[in-house]
Amino acid sequence: LFNVLTGLHQRTGNFPGVTVDKKSAIVRKKVGKSIVELRYTDLPGTYSLYPKSPDEIVATRVLTEAGNPDLPDTVVIVADATSLKRSLFLAGQVIDLNIPCVLALNMMDEAEKSGVQIDISRLANRLGIPIIPVSARNKTGIDILEEVLCAKVDEPAYRFIDPSAIATEAVKLVMQNSVQGTKEYQALYNAHRLYETDPQWREKLDKVGFSTTGAQAEESLLRYGIIGQHLDACIGKNVLRPNFTKRIDAILTHRIWGYVIFLAIMLAV
Repeated sequence: LFNVLTGLHQRTGNFPGVTVDKKSAIVRKKVGKSIVELRYTDLPGTYSLYPKSPDEIVATRVLTEAGNPDLPDTVVIVADATSLKRSLFLAGQVIDLNIPCVLALNMMDEAEKSGVQIDISRLANRLGIPIIPVSARNKTGIDILEEVLCAKVDEPAYRFIDPSAIATEAVKLVMQNSVQGTKEYQALYNAHRLYETDPQWREKLDKVGFSTTGAQAEESLLRYGIIGQHLDACIGKNVLRPNFTKRIDAILTHRIWGYVIFLAIMLAV
């Protein structure tokens, strides 16, 4: 999708302080009588803001550090329409950081082939962000996505979860020591970071009973519960005619016809 949006004219370098590849490109689009300049940066892939690899650390830093030079005005979350559950976890975290974002539903053609029906309008209303169906392979939906990005994308309409319900005292403590306007989920995320990097903060957070593993586990359960509600409300599945392979499998694995075909093959041999 990055290559389709940028026309392959990207610049490759490294993110500051690490050897992780940084691909970026500037694209100019005509909107009415004006020219809008878009600078795209392709972040390393991740399914969560709790990183497990150097690449994921880069992506999370860009999205969570206020002074990061690559902090985006808008995040395009590329989701696999055939496996939406995994992508919505990260989407929910970005929403709770209050960053303007767009969900690009990629591989919509594959989802439709498998009979998956996504009520995009309903899902967008429930998430409070724009959702654009696209297919990077077939280059469909790209114009609509570009139109949305050329306009001003608003902050998410509402939060995904209530972070204060996970680690109430820790969130309060970090909020009291944060700049004005810090969101509760940013405070929760900062609590994890401070606990791991600052001994003084670790002592403070220990006193209010904060546990990084416990808080992450609680957050995951809460997010996946809400994701399940969204998917139940917005996704259906058609009963499609089986394709050729499935029809053959149905015959070959049939307890009677499968046996008859097996005997016929053995006799022929």
